[in-house]
Amino acid sequence: MFGLAVLAVYMFNRLWQRSLLVDAASAMETAAALGLVFDPLGFGPRVRAVGVWSGEPVVVTWAGGVLGSRTLFSQAGYRSVHRLIGTEDEMRGLLGGEE
Repeated sequence: MFGLAVLAVYMFNRLWQRSLLVDAASAMETAAALGLVFDPLGFGPRVRAVGVWSGEPVVVTWAGGVLGSRTLFSQAGYRSVHRLIGTEDEMRGLLGGEE
């Protein structure tokens, strides 16, 4: 029974990852073009990109789950949670425009 629960959670998380990859594809392409590097997909319902922006380390995480889709942003000790960032303009706005 435990094995079925683990399998169900794994499948649920993979579905969330795929959904995030589709829904935020434009923002993720923009992040990559701006120099952020994507971590390999793990077992959780999230996609994570890291890099340096304006001389500060940046982490952008697209997350899914029972709380819905959202984007978590961290730069220079500042952390914030946003609705799902899915477009190029939203991604540039999150990072504060052009570097």
